[in-house]
Amino acid sequence: MEINYNDMYSNYLMCKNCNRKTQGPEDYKNTKTGKVTKTCAKCRSCVLRSLAKRPQTKPPTIKQQIDIMKRALRTFDEETLKSLYDIQPKLKFILSD
Repeated sequence: MEINYNDMYSNYLMCKNCNRKTQGPEDYKNTKTGKVTKTCAKCRSCVLRSLAKRPQTKPPTIKQQIDIMKRALRTFDEETLKSLYDIQPKLKFILSD
C-alpha cells in the first residue's frame, strides 16, 4: 500500500516540518487566535522552549549610557578632570548633577 504524503500534509495528518503523525487540524490551531498554522503543536512547543533558553538582553538605553559615562568620568583623578574641563567646558554641568 502506497502512502500519499501530499494528502496527509493537506489533511493535517502529518506535520511538514517534523513528519510526525498528528491528530488533525486541532494540533495545528494557534492557541491565541485559533487560526490553523503551518507546523504542529509539538514543533511550536520545541521552538518556544529553545527561545526561552536564550538570554533576553536589550541594548542599554540612552539614560543608562549617560549614567555609565558619568560614573566613568567620576572615577578619573582631579588633574585629568581639570584637563578635560579645559577641553570641554560643558562637562562641568554634566558632572555637577
